[in-house]
Amino acid sequence: MDRRFSLLARSLLGCLLFGLLFSITLMGQGGPPGARVSNLYVEPSEPGLILAATSTGVFRSDNGGLSWGPSNIGLTNGAISKIAGSQGRLYLGTSVDGVFRSDDLGLTWQRVSDGISPLDIRSVAVDPNDPDIVYAGTRNGGIFMTDNGGQGWIKVNNGLLTFTPNGGAAIFEGDYNSIAIDPNDSQVMYAVHSSLVTSGSGVLFRSTNGGGQWTALDGGTAGFALAIDPNDSGTVYVGASLGLSVTHDSFASATVPVELFGRHITDIRIDPLNTDTVYVSTRLSFTFRSIDRGVTWEAISSGMPFSESFALAVDPHTPATVYAGFNGAGIYRSTDGGDNWQLSSDGIFGTDIRAMAVDPQDSSNILAGGFGAGVFRSQNGGDLWEQSSDGLLTVQPRALGFSPQDPQTVYAGSVDPFAQGDGALFRSSNGGESWETAATGLSFFSIVVDPQSASTFYVGTSSGVFGSTDGGDDFRSPQRDSRAGEFRA
Repeated sequence: MDRRFSLLARSLLGCLLFGLLFSITLMGQGGPPGARVSNLYVEPSEPGLILAATSTGVFRSDNGGLSWGPSNIGLTNGAISKIAGSQGRLYLGTSVDGVFRSDDLGLTWQRVSDGISPLDIRSVAVDPNDPDIVYAGTRNGGIFMTDNGGQGWIKVNNGLLTFTPNGGAAIFEGDYNSIAIDPNDSQVMYAVHSSLVTSGSGVLFRSTNGGGQWTALDGGTAGFALAIDPNDSGTVYVGASLGLSVTHDSFASATVPVELFGRHITDIRIDPLNTDTVYVSTRLSFTFRSIDRGVTWEAISSGMPFSESFALAVDPHTPATVYAGFNGAGIYRSTDGGDNWQLSSDGIFGTDIRAMAVDPQDSSNILAGGFGAGVFRSQNGGDLWEQSSDGLLTVQPRALGFSPQDPQTVYAGSVDPFAQGDGALFRSSNGGESWETAATGLSFFSIVVDPQSASTFYVGTSSGVFGSTDGGDDFRSPQRDSRAGEFRA
């Protein structure tokens, strides 16, 4: 009896702890603004309304991204993959709990996963002409469809590729990362796939009967993004792991723009008022824009963080306003069609923090380095954070250090996640308000400042430990007592 009571008590305690941890995750855990943003959705019927799918739940903005708040009532899983909508009804996919629906523009959600849970949902597409018809792409389950608003789901996998692991039952292997429905003919749709068996490979599929039958159009690199020109259904953009394919004749032919060749495309968005303008995001921190329907492209990343870009959105009411979501760095907004970007994550919490330092003479003065988001500073013990990255290169800080003797002297070390063994060291003489480059050429993972001398400090790098006695102008290796030739000061 005692043992059964103990097991019951532990089970109840576990459930309570899970609920508490999940609620904390959905509310955000404080700190600098930002999160891992996987998808952005702008509601056409409500100017200023945007929803962001993040690793810590859904965030909602009613003022064009100037401020955000959690919008998770009814959700039971914080890992949101995609949000899609039609005629005021929204759907979202989660990693373990299937699909949820909102009939009040994201204020509340209800689970509509009968027949599809507990599959990992990778994509969601809603019929633009009928919000009851929804398609969901899954991991290792193919594509599912509902025609009753999610009350019941059926498989629509005819023609999709199967894989039989270890002689077992065949599965529709891989991630169906994006589904696009032709806004001019809802029976026509495309889906892109990335294989989990053969790394880097995938297939582009098309259906002309609402998912009843799929035909493979192209097999090659893994596919991740799709977009159909609303004014010309024959123009389709396909984002893959090695570039972008553009067709203007429904894939009778296709081209791969040279500017995007070899780049991993993560999202594609078309300006709804001027479909000549197209935006794509990539995993290597760059966003590109075309103003000639995909023929030529230019990088538009001024002001963006040094992080993987996963999501884009164009405001249909003011198309010069474009949003970009990043891995750990939150949301950035441009109001000039992508020429310049600024952080727009106020109220979104969950930034991936890789470094922190506290002023040794004022504990309310704190610096935090975000994954791809630069350095943030709080002067009130963490209640309010502001970016403090003036002079920093677009980096990922991994180390921060105040001088105990003179806290106005601060050092920051960074890494380049896309070039192993490369990074930069920065120095501030005003407590982190602005920075200057002290050295480049190695990854900097730790910093220790001498308590007796603000200009003497040691750094842990990708090539060992080095020290400086002159504020970073010159470095020597304590082990070898020789100048650090790897550095480029």
